[in-house]
Amino acid sequence: MGASVSASHVIFMVAAIIAATAVGAAMIGIAFTLAEDLSDNSDSLSERMGSDIKIVNDPAIVPYVGGNLSLYVLNTGDRPLDNDGWIVIIDGRLVPNDNIVPQQSGPHFHGDLVELRVEYSLTSGDHTVMVRHGDRADDSMRFRL
Repeated sequence: MGASVSASHVIFMVAAIIAATAVGAAMIGIAFTLAEDLSDNSDSLSERMGSDIKIVNDPAIVPYVGGNLSLYVLNTGDRPLDNDGWIVIIDGRLVPNDNIVPQQSGPHFHGDLVELRVEYSLTSGDHTVMVRHGDRADDSMRFRL
């Protein structure tokens, strides 16, 4: 009877070690996946934080001549902006990319002012414009024509 108790204890101990090893391996896998996700998210956040823009037009006097709206956008971020990727939304409507023409050649570094000439039909009154560069930086402004 003494040997059967010892054998059952050994079996339970081996089973506990196997279970602990399996749980430990699963925890290591979860920790590795979590670390990878955090690294990817921090890279993305770092890129977004390094990019920022500000519309610097005077909302009371926005240049609008012959169907062309001139928006002055200042790069206030640390990352340079190229001439691709500008998105303009006026009064909730997306302006086609062909109608957005940067007047300066890129890249645009911190402190550079970019004039975006936007071909868009507007009536007199209050309007809202949002300018975005890619998925990283955006600013909006209410103005009156």
